[in-house]
Amino acid sequence: MPNETVALGISFLAMALIVASYFFEKKVYFLLFQALGTVFLVLSYLFSGEYFAMIGLSIGLCRTLTYFFFERRNKTAPIYCVVLFCALTLAAYFTVNLGILKTAKPIDIFYVASLILYAIVFRIKDVELMRYLVLLPTALAVLYNVLCAAPVFTTVSYAFEVAAGVCAVIKFNILGQKEKRTK
Repeated sequence: MPNETVALGISFLAMALIVASYFFEKKVYFLLFQALGTVFLVLSYLFSGEYFAMIGLSIGLCRTLTYFFFERRNKTAPIYCVVLFCALTLAAYFTVNLGILKTAKPIDIFYVASLILYAIVFRIKDVELMRYLVLLPTALAVLYNVLCAAPVFTTVSYAFEVAAGVCAVIKFNILGQKEKRTK
C-alpha cells in the first residue's frame, strides 16, 4: 500500500547518502555510499508504488555492488557485467512498462538511457574521469523527472546530486589537481 510520507522520508535519507558519495576520493567509498543510498531509494519507490523505478534501481543496486566487489580487489569489472546490467535494465523496462503496466511513454528513453549510462560510467576505473561522466546520466534523470512531472522532491534531489557531482569535480579534479601541481 503506497505511503507517500514514508517514501519521502526514506528518499531524503537515500539522497543524503548518494550526495555524500561524491565527496570521497576513493571510488570504493563512492560505490559503497551509492549502494547504501540505492537501498533506501528502492524502499522509497516501494512505498510510493513506483514499481519500474524500484526494479530499475534494484538492478542498479546489483550493478553497484558488483562494481564495488571488483573495486575492493583493485580490479575493473569485466565488460560482460556492463552488457548484463544494460540488458537487464532493458528487459525490466520492456517487461514491466510495456508488458505488465502498459505505461510506456516516449520520455522513458531518458530514464532508461540514464540507467544504462550509469552501468557504463560506474565501471570506469579512473575516478576523476568517472566524476565528470557521471554528471551525464544524472542530468538525464533530472530531465526525465522534469518532463514527466515527477514530485518536486524527486526532481530537486536529483538536482542536488548533479550539484554535488559538479562540486566534487571542482574539489577533486580541478582544485585538487592545482594542489598537486603546486606541491
